[in-house]
Amino acid sequence: MSGPSMPAQMGPLALEVRDLCISFGGVRAVNRCSFEVPETTAVGLIGPNGAGKSTTIDLISGFKVADSGHAVFRGQELIGMKPHEISKLGLVRTFQSPREWASLSVLDNVLVGMRGFERESMLGGMFAAGRQRRAEAESRQRARDLLEDFGLTRLKNDAAGSLSGGQKRLVEFARIAAASPSMVILDEPMGGVNPVLGERIGQAVRALVNQGSSVIVVEHNLRFIEDYCDLVVVMDQGAVIAEGPYESLRDNAQVVTAYLGDVEHA
Repeated sequence: MSGPSMPAQMGPLALEVRDLCISFGGVRAVNRCSFEVPETTAVGLIGPNGAGKSTTIDLISGFKVADSGHAVFRGQELIGMKPHEISKLGLVRTFQSPREWASLSVLDNVLVGMRGFERESMLGGMFAAGRQRRAEAESRQRARDLLEDFGLTRLKNDAAGSLSGGQKRLVEFARIAAASPSMVILDEPMGGVNPVLGERIGQAVRALVNQGSSVIVVEHNLRFIEDYCDLVVVMDQGAVIAEGPYESLRDNAQVVTAYLGDVEHA
């Protein structure tokens, strides 16, 4: 049986997940998982440890292949596609540990994320050198603006590998924002992050939505989910057990039972 539908459709769908299943050694890790992500919406994906959240986003982003089911992103079936093919469609993800180009400066990390920053061919460059220089200057200015937005300007020349975990996460967010993706999946963005940087990360989630992206946030910090996500999907034992705005789930008996003794309201 499919999971419950989102109450009150908020608009066109960015992602529709239907009846996703995968088993490992006879254990059903994801069991007919179904949910929807409306366009320009932040959706929290929560549940106790072992609920199947990380496996679900691995299936959506192509890092694992489902046994059955569908994940349709803006009309395109994702199941069976490779991660790099999915990213080219405009769906990108982070991992539990920030991934940065450690030896590059913070500024260059953001430039790497920009679409269209690749060098033109030598022949093309011979006829369009001026246009190329202008494009690079515009890219650098946009990268500097993003660093300002994320509070990273003073670190722009530092090697990204020398930063704290929270700062690396912000660099990752700035790089994602530079690529202007249609959808972003964030895997535990608050892991190892102090409260001050955590607030910046929350603001970054809202900034992604405001610039037109849809966002899925897998996170154990329920206060973060409450503050920065429009809708919440709750998983337990591989399946979706509840969906809706955070406040509508507070007294849901299934949700309370799934979390009892496992996750505290941070």
